[in-house]
Amino acid sequence: MNSHEESQKKPVRSWLSTHWRSVVGIILFVILVIIFCYVSGNANTTAVAQGNAAGLLALIAAAAVGIERILEGFWTIVGQLSHAWWPINEMAAQVKKLEDDLNTQLEGGYTSAASVISKADEAGNEITKELTQFNSKLTEMRTRITDLQGLANGNQRVNLIAATAQQNLGLLEQMVPDVKDRVQLANQAIAGLTDFVASFRDNPARRISSLFAGAMMGLVVAWAMQLDIFLAVFGTTPKSTCWPYLGVALTGLLIGLGSGPTHDVISVLQEVKKLRAAQSQPGPSIEGTAGEGGSRDLTAAGTLRRFR
Repeated sequence: MNSHEESQKKPVRSWLSTHWRSVVGIILFVILVIIFCYVSGNANTTAVAQGNAAGLLALIAAAAVGIERILEGFWTIVGQLSHAWWPINEMAAQVKKLEDDLNTQLEGGYTSAASVISKADEAGNEITKELTQFNSKLTEMRTRITDLQGLANGNQRVNLIAATAQQNLGLLEQMVPDVKDRVQLANQAIAGLTDFVASFRDNPARRISSLFAGAMMGLVVAWAMQLDIFLAVFGTTPKSTCWPYLGVALTGLLIGLGSGPTHDVISVLQEVKKLRAAQSQPGPSIEGTAGEGGSRDLTAAGTLRRFR
């Protein structure tokens, strides 16, 4: 059978099955825009008294922390039920393939070690007792790796398996030097597995999903609780003909980003408020600073004219 016939027998993937993530992303973006427009046009804020401004800022910060913790809990549950790389299932499939290869190499090392033990026992070798005791350790090694593979799929699980496998291989090579070639192959499999997982430091699909979910939740919370960060800090909110409650919508997007960005923006707005207050205060008067004989008045006036 030639390659052309094999390619014809392979199932053809539909356009939707190939680009479904992009479609989902566009749908989520459209939903986010709709919610933003609704909140910015239908919120019902009231003037915030100066004494309530600090409480409102604390409420905004608390809402940001709450949304952040909800998303963290959700992804923890998803990681336990599925795998830590969801919804990128290709990552999990590749990790499973590399783990299967590692299991094959480890099993080959165990089999080779058992064969050496059997041959030494038949030859009446002096180290037969030590090798026989080591035979029970082989079972313990297998059990340890099997128990780790029962954990939830994720980077931590892979790192634990890799570390345990390296420890087992070191013990194998120390006790049975004849399995050195098998140990080298298994170490290569471990290196390939750990390098692949390390190259995937962040899950872009999860990050994008968290941004969309956090923004939507933030908009709903800001609308329901009448949260406006600009009204709390400055006493006024951004004016817009189409979006009269733009401040509420922007506050919802902000708290959806999490506690870090929210605290940073609050600090920046408070500094801007202080700067505006300083600029609005009149400067010190030149009059009244004159010393004896009015010499300082003349000097100050001459300096003022020179700068003019």
